[in-house]
Amino acid sequence: MIEFVNFPDDIKGLSLRDLEKLAQEIRDFLIKSIKVTGGHLASNLGIVELSLSIAKVFDIKKNPVIYDVSHQSYVHKIITGRKDFSKLRKINGLSGYTDPDESEYDYFKLGHAGTSISLGLGIKYSSDFYGNDVRPIVVIGDASISNGVAFEALNHLGYSKKDLIIVLNDNQMSISETVGALSKYLSDFMNSKVYLNIINISKNISSILGDCLKNKAEKMARRIDNLVRPNIFNVLGIKYIGPFDGHNIKSLVNVFEYVKTHKGPFIVHTITKKGKGLKEAEDNPSFFHGLPGIDYKKEETFTDVFSKTMVEIGKKYKNVYAITAAMSEGTGLNKFAKVFPERYIDVGIAEEHAVALSSGMSISGIKPVVAIYSTFLQRAFDQLFQEVSLQNKVSPVFVLDRAGIVGPDGPTHHGVFDIAYTKVLPRFVLMSPKDGKELEKMLYFAIESDYPVVLRFPKAGFFNFDICEDISLAKAEIIEFSETAVVNVFCYGSIIGNAFNALRDLNIHFNLVNLRFAKPIDEETIVKISSNKKPIITVEEHSLIGGVGESINSIIVKNKLSNNLLNIGLSDFFYPHGNREDVLSIAGLNDAGIKKIVKEFLGI
Repeated sequence: MIEFVNFPDDIKGLSLRDLEKLAQEIRDFLIKSIKVTGGHLASNLGIVELSLSIAKVFDIKKNPVIYDVSHQSYVHKIITGRKDFSKLRKINGLSGYTDPDESEYDYFKLGHAGTSISLGLGIKYSSDFYGNDVRPIVVIGDASISNGVAFEALNHLGYSKKDLIIVLNDNQMSISETVGALSKYLSDFMNSKVYLNIINISKNISSILGDCLKNKAEKMARRIDNLVRPNIFNVLGIKYIGPFDGHNIKSLVNVFEYVKTHKGPFIVHTITKKGKGLKEAEDNPSFFHGLPGIDYKKEETFTDVFSKTMVEIGKKYKNVYAITAAMSEGTGLNKFAKVFPERYIDVGIAEEHAVALSSGMSISGIKPVVAIYSTFLQRAFDQLFQEVSLQNKVSPVFVLDRAGIVGPDGPTHHGVFDIAYTKVLPRFVLMSPKDGKELEKMLYFAIESDYPVVLRFPKAGFFNFDICEDISLAKAEIIEFSETAVVNVFCYGSIIGNAFNALRDLNIHFNLVNLRFAKPIDEETIVKISSNKKPIITVEEHSLIGGVGESINSIIVKNKLSNNLLNIGLSDFFYPHGNREDVLSIAGLNDAGIKKIVKEFLGI
């Protein structure tokens, strides 16, 4: 079946039996493809029947489908002309998320949770204004419904009464196991068939006695359903129906046919199994949430070092708590959670709450370590400002995994702005390690500090240096020094390994400084090293706008130094998805790229 399905219209004429066969073929295709290329497997295995049923019932040009986070959009890609998964998440291949540059059936580039309802509601407002027949369908799952932004949108939707369809893909999972009261509420929800049964009865009535009695029966159904199963969505003014088996195509088609012919807003609650059809994925959906692919080479990463060191810190410091936002495995805090479950908190997809929570804990004597991906912490900037920076007595530690180029996840996940958005905050201290040993020392330093610390590192391994001096506030580390140096190179973070290799290959004398701190930056060492009047190069795996290079530029101007200056980093655009090394090559931040840039700058 799959070979004959290229676009949504190809699904319209298929029977329910054909759709079931197609669902199995798509699962087989996903398992075979993603085990090779890597990608989000478990969440897509769980949404096969849902995606097919939506395309069967609705015209998804008039009913644009918006997938929250959109990592679960692989089935949608398959049925909208994108079956070539051979280069999934690689340079010039398919994105792992929805992307309007790929297809007219994709409306947004999405990689963060909780925004889909707002986007769908916005489309509906525009549609109504221009008189267009557009009714968006929002598919929200993997616990995104518990996100604060989603609830803000639900609150507005219930008030506005806009004709929006929300499909709640309830699989009891985000990346890690879903936590929180809402998750428990949905899980404990009665699996009553009262509403659907009365609707089915009303259909039979209408065929005999007409639409008038049908409408009355359906209104009665809603009243009975609210009495039997009062729920938060109905209270908000959104018509709730469900829960339904999200893997039963016949049931899904029936409910979508009903919703199609009735005005909303609607929320259709479906129960699915993350990893459906692959036993090991069903048994371990967190591991199979995202697979690395056959090209993955196992190496010790910064995340591994952080994970191990946090357990050691937990043993030494009894007041240390670990906080994450649905990223237990991704941040490496799962090991801490096993050893110290009473001091581990997963707040779910709620970065704003995580940051504010850490402030409340810190002011009362706890030392919280908040581990969140760089690109996700952006969502909590206001809390970083008011709840942390503005308070003089709080000192959480923020550990930013996935800082810099993340690779296959692409522009929604590249952590290339965190220096800029944290450097501006008073009291904040910014650090980045060159290797694993330095990360350990920085973590202990951060735990013993009485100011907020931001510690960033990439999703990657590292070059091991022989030197690792003790950490002192605002003190850089000189890796290489020569009285006959022809260039002064200042690096922030693990990208120094690439710079070191590049400089050695050039066979020149050079000064190489590991800054360690982006704030407060070691102005004394920068000025001292630069007093030789030789050219200065800064290297960072971050946007040049707002990065460390800008800080050094200002120091050079402030001290009236005349050195020629070059900043190497990430330019002012969104870098594509692809293997990390491939994207670093595009940015000129791999060994060869840095070597080429330095050679041209020095004219050698």
